[in-house]
Amino acid sequence: MRILLFLVSVAFATPLPVPVEMVGRVEFWIRVFGELSSHKKVIHHRWFPDCVFMTLDFTVEAALLSKPDLQKLIDETERETISKIKASLKRIAQNQPTLSLFDLRIKEVVDQCLRKKRKNVILWTLEEDLIRSQTGVMEKTRDAVKKGGRYLNFIQNVFRSYGIPDDIKYLPIVESSFNVNATSKAGAVGMWQFMPQTAKNYGLVVNKYIDERRDPFKSTEAAARYLREAYSVFKSWPHALISYNHGIMGLKSKLDQSGIGLDLVKLIENPFNRILGFASTNFYPSFLATVYIAKNYKSFFGDFEPDPPLNVTKHYLTKSLSIYSLVTATGISKDKLLELNPQFNPIIRDGKQAIPAHTLVYLPPKTQVDYSKIPTIKKKSNK
Repeated sequence: MRILLFLVSVAFATPLPVPVEMVGRVEFWIRVFGELSSHKKVIHHRWFPDCVFMTLDFTVEAALLSKPDLQKLIDETERETISKIKASLKRIAQNQPTLSLFDLRIKEVVDQCLRKKRKNVILWTLEEDLIRSQTGVMEKTRDAVKKGGRYLNFIQNVFRSYGIPDDIKYLPIVESSFNVNATSKAGAVGMWQFMPQTAKNYGLVVNKYIDERRDPFKSTEAAARYLREAYSVFKSWPHALISYNHGIMGLKSKLDQSGIGLDLVKLIENPFNRILGFASTNFYPSFLATVYIAKNYKSFFGDFEPDPPLNVTKHYLTKSLSIYSLVTATGISKDKLLELNPQFNPIIRDGKQAIPAHTLVYLPPKTQVDYSKIPTIKKKSNK
């Protein structure tokens, strides 16, 4: 019912459409992001994620076991469960006359979900090894919605100036959970998860002193420029969003080779041809799920309020200062300065290198930098 109401709201000439064929996939990601805790896992079909075989719940064990022991239990249980499902699928495919209760449960998923998607689905699923698990991220999503309050007003204003639909302001929930210090295994950094060269291409400074990928304000401007450029290539906001995960030229090449044009259903829901990998195929549907959750967060997470908007004063240093000198000049603690300036790399954060002159720093509202408070170091005479 909830997703049907969501569909009604986006049914007419929306820049972010939800094709009917995609509803089950979006519902699946709503469950993952909004309902399943980090101690729960769903075992599902890789191509058709809304076909869920079962849910594993480790909530009780999480309260009793150490983290290493808990993880060992989760890994072992997941492997054993997937093996049992595969064995059950083989028996079902062989039309064995006697099936266990477990087999009947798996057969119900096959009959009610998988066989409606594609014929001869069982043998294909086994041959291609298409059963996977997905951990819930409900707590992470809740934290992201709360933290997002610091940045959403700013993001929305920037995006509107670039003609980007308002709902795309929620993209960092998927990318980083609004964590300005997020770092991926691939080396993407910041709230908008830029790789180093892409960041530089869109005007961000990335060097040993400063990494503006962690600057929530400048990186938002860079994200807006990227999205606007992607839209100019595809003339489609869903495809611009998918390119955020797959790359503009990478996605364009795949679309050109496939010959499907900008048909979202053929790109994401075609049961016989997958043009993109799992992450890129599910990027747009999972993004739609987070939009729905963010707009209805109280129905998922209870009565809480997002953080208030981050309010800062911008100041360009007139001279080179160490972080400790900046503390002296402003009267602001080091921890607070570093919280407001996550773009500083460790060499500056640790005081091993001064912040270069003319660098933009963020300070609490109405804070002044009194350079006269910084003691002058007199050079020793050679006499």
